[in-house]
Amino acid sequence: MYCALPGSDWAKVRDFLKGMVELGKIRIGLSYHVVIELLQKATPQYREDRLARARLLVELCGKNAFPYPTDLGQGDKFSTEGLWIPRIELKDFEVENIVDHYADTVARQLNLSRPQRRAFSKRRNFVKWARADERRLREFPWSAPFGPKFAESGEFCRYVLGKITRAESQQQAAMLPDGPCKYLQHVV
Repeated sequence: MYCALPGSDWAKVRDFLKGMVELGKIRIGLSYHVVIELLQKATPQYREDRLARARLLVELCGKNAFPYPTDLGQGDKFSTEGLWIPRIELKDFEVENIVDHYADTVARQLNLSRPQRRAFSKRRNFVKWARADERRLREFPWSAPFGPKFAESGEFCRYVLGKITRAESQQQAAMLPDGPCKYLQHVV
């Protein structure tokens, strides 16, 4: 449907759905499982195909999303904020958890002993290390699902150094829940 030829039955269905969404007559929601299906044909040659499917989903769904099945029992309902991942995973995008994970990963890469790692992970020591060369915080030393732009943009560094608030940084860190296009751009 995402690549249907103009005038084909699939294109008519797609255009009908888009029109209904635009008029506010229907709301279509993303789901975690549908987004993960976009990772089919996971070789690089199909990357644009996956992104095209994701773009259609975003056009049809906007920021509407169904809760993850395990979230249903906790009272979570249809989201209009684009929250399509399991709520339990949101803690992974909490900026303080990112800082802790970053400090721990770097300490291990520096081959610090356990007592040295503990000292390094104390906020003031980590900030001192980061302040010595702010380029150190411009990339993540692991595969970050929220996208490298959080580090490359300098937002992560600015937060660690106390130049922006936790709320401002958290908004940048939480790129993953924004939608499948951003997610796929960072994982494919």
